[in-house]
Amino acid sequence: MNSGKLTSISEGRLNRKMPGAAARRSARTALAPAAAVMLLALGGCASPSAKVNKVDLVLRRQNYGLKATNNKLKRRVKRLKGEISTLHTQLGRRSPPLRTLSPKRLKELFTVRRIKILKSTRASAFDLSGPQRGFRVFVRTYGSAGLVLPASGTCTIQAFDLAIKHGSQRLGRWVFTPMQCKKLWYGMLGLNQFAFNCPWKKPPAHSAITFRIAFLDALTGRELTAQKVIKVHVKPPMAPTNTSTASPQRGPARPLKSDGPVKRAHAG
Repeated sequence: MNSGKLTSISEGRLNRKMPGAAARRSARTALAPAAAVMLLALGGCASPSAKVNKVDLVLRRQNYGLKATNNKLKRRVKRLKGEISTLHTQLGRRSPPLRTLSPKRLKELFTVRRIKILKSTRASAFDLSGPQRGFRVFVRTYGSAGLVLPASGTCTIQAFDLAIKHGSQRLGRWVFTPMQCKKLWYGMLGLNQFAFNCPWKKPPAHSAITFRIAFLDALTGRELTAQKVIKVHVKPPMAPTNTSTASPQRGPARPLKSDGPVKRAHAG
């Protein structure tokens, strides 16, 4: 009798002695393939790489949508900033948008490109006599070729005393309309300049005065600016004169001297 037969006989004996254990082993053996298939199926459904890929796809879609929204908002903000800047300019000038010729047509015309404050600007009495009452500001406009060119527009003049340490340094602000500028242009005798009378509330305390000019051209809509420091000669106020006609006071009268007593004449 060989070893294989002995093993079979032993297992047979054990099975006869423990019938329940044999049945359990047979059931486990039959269920093992089905359990393996289920585990493989569950493992495939819950694969970590599949979940990561799905989450990554969702995040990519959200990121693309947010970028598109962000770019749209940026364009809107840029457009609104341009509109706000335009409104601020219009409010600052307190005038509606200026309608003018097209840039192509303006290139065909002589237009002003530069403005200059002349050094002949001074303190003035505005007439031939009397005390000084303000600044007389002389301004000249130039074309693109550098030649003097008269222009009509709104001229805003400001004067500052920068030597003032406390309080406002601005001495005044004067605005002249296009019609006023047209009347204040002097072209005779080769002057070719504007002359603006800018009355002050009180004379400046210092001679170095800073003038600033903003000229809004009525034809092109361009705003030309200039600034210049000019030393003006401010005369001191005249002392009041005494207009009284009373004669100067003299001392007491002295008696006349004579050699002797005065004799009275008698009628004869």
